Amino acid sequence: MPDLVGRKFQEARQQAFDKRLGVTVKFDEPANGKPAGTVMRTIPEAKEFVWPGLTVVLHVAGPPLKLSVPPLAGKTCTEGKDILVNAGFRVTYPNQNKGTVSKTEPPAFTELKWNDEVQLYCAAS
Repeated sequence: MPDLVGRKFQEARQQAFDKRLGVTVKFDEPANGKPAGTVMRTIPEAKEFVWPGLTVVLHVAGPPLKLSVPPLAGKTCTEGKDILVNAGFRVTYPNQNKGTVSKTEPPAFTELKWNDEVQLYCAAS
């Protein structure tokens, strides 16, 4: 496990992705004088053995980031999912995960928090 403590969580998340690790980000960790958004601890800890596909947990100082749902209508379902995941949302598919994005729930421009769920509705193309 790389040492991610003390890094901004977006940077730490990308480093974990680069090692082919899954990432869960948990906020509201006590800051102990560090800026909000700083990784305070990880599970597993630095230097522990990890393997590709393992999900690691980043415990981050401060409240979750506020994000706006991006407009995705007309994108492929895969593109929509990638955009949402990279932005920090969890994605579910109420109907199917192929085709073109017809809408999101909540709709585009709704303000949510990091790791909130966005439902991606896709229609066969």
